[in-house]
Amino acid sequence: MREIMHRLDQALERGESSALATVIDREGSSPGKTGAKMLVLPDGSITGTVGGGKMEADVVRTAIQCIRKRRLRIVTFDMNIMNDPDTDMRCGGNMTVLIEPMIPPDPLIIFGGGHVGYAIYSILKGVHFSVTVVDDRRSFASKKRFPEADRVLCCSFDKSFAKMKVNEDTFIVICTRAHKKDEDCLRFALSTPARYVGMLGSKKKGAAFRKKMRSEGISPRRIRDLYSPIGLDIGAITPEEIAVSVAAELVQFRAARIMGG
Repeated sequence: MREIMHRLDQALERGESSALATVIDREGSSPGKTGAKMLVLPDGSITGTVGGGKMEADVVRTAIQCIRKRRLRIVTFDMNIMNDPDTDMRCGGNMTVLIEPMIPPDPLIIFGGGHVGYAIYSILKGVHFSVTVVDDRRSFASKKRFPEADRVLCCSFDKSFAKMKVNEDTFIVICTRAHKKDEDCLRFALSTPARYVGMLGSKKKGAAFRKKMRSEGISPRRIRDLYSPIGLDIGAITPEEIAVSVAAELVQFRAARIMGG
C-alpha cells in the first residue's frame, strides 16, 4: 500500500492521471482479497495487484477507459466463467472492483492579471483547474492578489514563455491590457500543443489576429482552434460576467472532450 500511495503521489506531482482499483467485495474463491488495491497508469503499467490473470488484465483495460472518461466505475467479475488461458486456472465466485480515476487539476495559464484575469481566476480555481497567472506589473502579479493561484509570474510576457511547460492538457486564456502583448502571447500559445487557446476581444480583433498569424505561417488548423471572442455568448459586460462566460466555455469544452473519449 505504501508503494501504491508513493507512486500515486509521484503521478499527481507530475500532473499525470492514474486510476486506483480496489476490491470492495468478493464471494467464493475469487483471487483478490477485499481491500486489495492496484494503481494503473495511462500506459497500462501497474503497482500492486487485485488478483492477477485475465481478470486483472480486464481491470487494467477498464481503468485506462476510466482515466480517459474521467468517470469512476464499479465492475463485477464472474470468476466462474473467467480463466487464465496460459495456466487453465479457474476460480469460483464473484469479485467487485471499484475503479477511481485520479485526475490532477487541468493546467490553466492566464496571461493578464487585471480585472478580467482576476475574475476568471476567482471562478476557475474552484472547478479543478491549476492556475498560473502571468503579468508584467508587480501590483497585478503577486501572491497577495492571487493567494490561491498555484503559480504567479511577474515578468515580461515574452520572458515568461520559457518558464512554463505547456502540454496537450493545458488551457490558455489571453486577456492582457494591450493588443501587442496579446499578440505575443497568442503567437506563443499557438506554437504549443495547448488543448484550448482563448483570447479576450471583439470579433474584429479576433479576425485581425487570425490574419496576422496566417501571414506568419502558423498552422491553419491551430488558428482555427483559437477561441476569440472568448466565452459563451451570454451578453456579458462586466469583468465578473465575462469571467462567468469564460468559465462556462472552458468547463463545456472539457466536458465535451471527456464525453468524446
